[in-house]
Amino acid sequence: MRRVRIKKNETYVVKFENLSSDGAGIGRIGGFVVFCEGALPGETAEIKIIKVTTSYAVGKLLKIIDSSPDRIEPEYEQCAQCGGCTYAHYKYEAQLKTKEQYVVDCLTRIGGIINYTLLPIVGMENPKHYRNKAQYPLGYDDEGKVVTGFYAKRSHRLIPADTCVTEDLRAQKVRSFVASYMTKNNIPVYNEKTHQGLVRHIVIRTSSIHEDAMLVLVLREDAFPNKEDFLNELNAECPFVKSVYFNINPKVTNVILGDEFIHIYGKERLEDAIDGVNFLLSPMSFFQVNPKQTEVLYGLVNEFAEFEENDNVLDLYCGIGTIGIYLAKKNRINSLTGVEVVEEAVNDAKVNADINNVDNARFLAGDATEVVKELMKEGMHFDVTIIDPPRKGCDEELLKLLAEIKSERIVYVSCNPATLARDLKYLTANGYDVNKVCPVDLFPWTSHVECVTLMSRVKD
Repeated sequence: MRRVRIKKNETYVVKFENLSSDGAGIGRIGGFVVFCEGALPGETAEIKIIKVTTSYAVGKLLKIIDSSPDRIEPEYEQCAQCGGCTYAHYKYEAQLKTKEQYVVDCLTRIGGIINYTLLPIVGMENPKHYRNKAQYPLGYDDEGKVVTGFYAKRSHRLIPADTCVTEDLRAQKVRSFVASYMTKNNIPVYNEKTHQGLVRHIVIRTSSIHEDAMLVLVLREDAFPNKEDFLNELNAECPFVKSVYFNINPKVTNVILGDEFIHIYGKERLEDAIDGVNFLLSPMSFFQVNPKQTEVLYGLVNEFAEFEENDNVLDLYCGIGTIGIYLAKKNRINSLTGVEVVEEAVNDAKVNADINNVDNARFLAGDATEVVKELMKEGMHFDVTIIDPPRKGCDEELLKLLAEIKSERIVYVSCNPATLARDLKYLTANGYDVNKVCPVDLFPWTSHVECVTLMSRVKD
């Protein structure tokens, strides 16, 4: 097929066939691939080309000509501008089908994985207001009042927003109070361009088992005026806030948090739980943001692992110990070894093991690859290995070590189907079969999808 020469700033009518991994519509103009945010599969739309490369073009949606039956009106006006909810215009049932198919496509095309059992994606009964942690930038409206909201996609342009479909309503109330208090008391918002002003971000964490919330104000310097007055008014307006920190970030950077935390009110840690297993969370603790779906996720890990009483379990990228402690609490196992590179998280994991009376666990701080090498030198054998890496997945050296450990079962928890598929390809070439995969929707209204995968060692 002869390709049409696509020109920037020209308009075209395009039929969209699919969605990209980040939720953009995928269509073709004379065989040339075009991506367009906001377009859905099955739709015909008029678009304006805003970028052209040698292999694809990017369009801006101008008008829907033929609409998809899966298109809905976003719940809030800012959803079209905010970079968070890329599926705000997409029926929830259709979102789930798209995410499930994306997992299958990654496993097939990237991993060459065909012979496995795919369990249906697990969605939410009520996929709204699920987030237990959120970070809010601040700015000013046209009247000079402090407002909070979200950044537009791929920018630091503030989209003011009073609420969000994913936001816990307690967090909404707290950030509204902070913005109002700052306006009333002339407390300046930090300006990224001039490096002036005080308050850079608001970070709020909420508990799923109590009404409690934690507030972290990210400041350029430790100079918040009239702290006692602020705390008194906060307690009157939002009495459920049981913990308050200042985080000091003086750097010229777009990284939200600085290194210094100052505890100024209430509890030092927030209490939460996953299916009856308790955890104490500090401001820096990594904890899955969707508590209901986290129970589903961890339940699947537990089911897939099929623990036996004498099993030694290795938990890589363990964070504050949530998965490993959950599993050790739910099963009689011989030992649990957790590995995490962030030392503060390892300290939290030890505390969380203590409060759950899990006395057969140890947690080691260090790079996963290097720690596993040391464990192998010690002669440790692990019957079950749990992996929950960041989006980039595992490096090849770690995968090589996992193949050498020869755990009977590996349960891989992934937030990125593409890197999951890449890693499974290596492991299936080095002694493992993929038995089953279950996608879980931890992030409704976004294009992200989590997966739990069970692998078993091929007998020698």
